[in-house]
Amino acid sequence: MKDPRYEDKSPHTADEQGRQPEPERPTTPRERRLDGPQDKPSQAEGERDSSAE
Repeated sequence: MKDPRYEDKSPHTADEQGRQPEPERPTTPRERRLDGPQDKPSQAEGERDSSAE
């Protein structure tokens, strides 16, 4: 079960691995920035603007 699966995945993994790091790399930093520095300053500014008004 592992032999045929490993051999079939060997070539598939190489193709997927080369393609996964490309979309995963830009998605990881983009999601982290939207969920971190962009989301934090956005909420902080919104709360500050509401308090100032």
